[in-house]
Amino acid sequence: MKFLHLADLHLGKKVNGFRLIEDQRYILKQVLETLDQEKIDCVLLAGDIYDSAYPPESAVELLSFFITELVNRSCKAVIIGGNHDSLERLGFASDVLAHSGIHFVTSLEKALEPVVFHDDFGSYNVWALPYFNASSFNLSLDIKVHTSQEALDEIVKRIQAKAEFSDASQNILMAHLFVTHQSASPESSDSERLVLGTLDNVEARSFEGFDYVALGHLHKPQKIARDTIRYSGSPLMYSFSELASPKRMIVVKLEDQSLQLNEIALKPLYRMQELSGSLDEIVALVPQMDEEARLAYTRVTLTDELEPLDALETLKSYFPHLMILRYDNARTRAYSENFELHHESIQKDYFELFSEFFELQNGQAMSDEQAALAKKLYTSIREDEI
Repeated sequence: MKFLHLADLHLGKKVNGFRLIEDQRYILKQVLETLDQEKIDCVLLAGDIYDSAYPPESAVELLSFFITELVNRSCKAVIIGGNHDSLERLGFASDVLAHSGIHFVTSLEKALEPVVFHDDFGSYNVWALPYFNASSFNLSLDIKVHTSQEALDEIVKRIQAKAEFSDASQNILMAHLFVTHQSASPESSDSERLVLGTLDNVEARSFEGFDYVALGHLHKPQKIARDTIRYSGSPLMYSFSELASPKRMIVVKLEDQSLQLNEIALKPLYRMQELSGSLDEIVALVPQMDEEARLAYTRVTLTDELEPLDALETLKSYFPHLMILRYDNARTRAYSENFELHHESIQKDYFELFSEFFELQNGQAMSDEQAALAKKLYTSIREDEI
């Protein structure tokens, strides 16, 4: 039986002012093409289906389109909620949809019962865990825990005590969690909503006994501890921190107690790119660029010491999908190095502090004339206050 592992669609997401609904439609059509080409039996969607608990109408319509296309293909699906989703809203009409082979698992109570599939080679149990933490676990089940690790250990213990979890079956676990291996953290990116601290972390050791673990939550595709514990990553780049992590889907083939994995690349409607240099240098590159590069979602870092007043308008005329413009010069580097005021600043007088502030903002010290004017203005202000 063939499964396709996806996660973190974030339908309805907006990145740096650009709403990506058409990019998401484009990528889901690629997924549908892959279902046909690979003859996929079931899609595993491991959470964060929407980008927010209150998705826009366009996001709901896009999910409806995707689910309808799955049903038209007689392709099954198991879908769990993530930390961005409203589990209650995502689970609307789940009992009805289950009759068409589309299984939304949005509660821990449902997670303790597998979604079971059969083919000529055997049976396959999919144990689907929607996003949870210690607090939501305590509200759902009849035991009190203090960490997500304790909650996961209890869930796995109950699953593996079930009659369905047997050597005669192959078992897939789906989860939307932050998974570490021997306390080493996985690769995260700027587009994720992560919790500070370690209370929500869980260890990969908890997944012993499962043939494959389909994870969601982190946007960079990666494996944890072993080849069969995988984050598929998001199907689109949602931050420039993901530039070095090409997007892909994972085909999981289970057959006669064996397992094969195959990664399939995804091509976005518009890619992301970074450009760096002076404004003149970047403009000079444009004639050499193809349409894909000109239409890419672009972050530009200008190195001009004298910041051009019309830089934003100029760049937008060449790159209509310009997302971010920033500067790397003496002024910005000084600001970065001196962002936090040191304790000893309290001991400095007003002129020392203003002189440092001026240099921080402008990348150079005040001239004698500017210093004299600053002292004169300060004296005048103080006299007015008195």
